Amino acid sequence: MKRLITSLALIGLVAGSAAIATYAYFTSQAQVLGNSVTAAVLKIRTGTSTLPVSLTGLAPGFESPAHDVRIVNDNAAGSNIAATLKGTSQFASDSASLYNNLILRVTDTTGSTTYFNNWLKDFSGTNLSTALLAPGAYADYKFYYKLNPAVGNSYQGLLSKFNLVFDATQQMPE
Repeated sequence: MKRLITSLALIGLVAGSAAIATYAYFTSQAQVLGNSVTAAVLKIRTGTSTLPVSLTGLAPGFESPAHDVRIVNDNAAGSNIAATLKGTSQFASDSASLYNNLILRVTDTTGSTTYFNNWLKDFSGTNLSTALLAPGAYADYKFYYKLNPAVGNSYQGLLSKFNLVFDATQQMPE
């Protein structure tokens, strides 16, 4: 008898659980359609500058007059990307020997900070800023060129063409 009551109680419990599990609940859903995200654009340009460089008559050991270079963080409206700047030179054509014997010095506009003073060919990924270039801001530099004082007569009249490349890299906000 005790088994019968236990069995009936167990059957009732299982049947009751099955009945509860079959009940439905009301639900609802809302949608927000048409969302979009546009990534920012990091864009720099050279501003009022004495570029491209065109030097004639550069003699061994003499430094050229300053060439003004302005780099502008020219981000689109609403962009908030601050960036660091780097500069690189690339040999383009004619005399590689002359290119390899040019010395480049890059300073701020007052000459108090020197960013680079070495062989032009080694101007590769050189940092040109000690601070971030904010959106819409610009940085001014002076570029000076000098022919290696040790070159000989074989360099007279040589021509070398090269490119200057400026790279901006986004910096994360703090």
